[in-house]
Amino acid sequence: MENILKDINAVMGINGSFVCDVDGQVLSSLLPENFDNGLLSPVGRTMAQTIGGVELSRRRKMGELDLLYREARVIVKNLRVGYLCILCEPTINVPLLNLTANVAAKKLASLVEEQRDQASRQAALREAQSARSEALTDEVRSIISATQERG
Repeated sequence: MENILKDINAVMGINGSFVCDVDGQVLSSLLPENFDNGLLSPVGRTMAQTIGGVELSRRRKMGELDLLYREARVIVKNLRVGYLCILCEPTINVPLLNLTANVAAKKLASLVEEQRDQASRQAALREAQSARSEALTDEVRSIISATQERG
């Protein structure tokens, strides 16, 4: 993911970018040192809630959110499985940014989805291992109990 964020950050006027999942959990970020990474998850959650609220009220999917401030601009691309947040200068050439960001968004969406699927598989594997461990423990206990009763 970092290589894709590097491509985005190479566009003139970009100050940094990060990717979060639908819950706002930051998956990858490339921001200047003066940014507190601890604040990114609340920002991600806020973006998720904002886009979700707008989609609910408009009854259609929202592709991006563009927030313009006096000193900065935040562009959020909806990846459907997460969000790409781009921090940039307020005067950035948005069409030029979109040439890079739209391609990057497609790549990031597949990576986020792949990461989510892998996490689901790992959770299922841990659950299965835990169930097997419990079954084995029960079996050992019953063998010990049977041995003690004979004994």
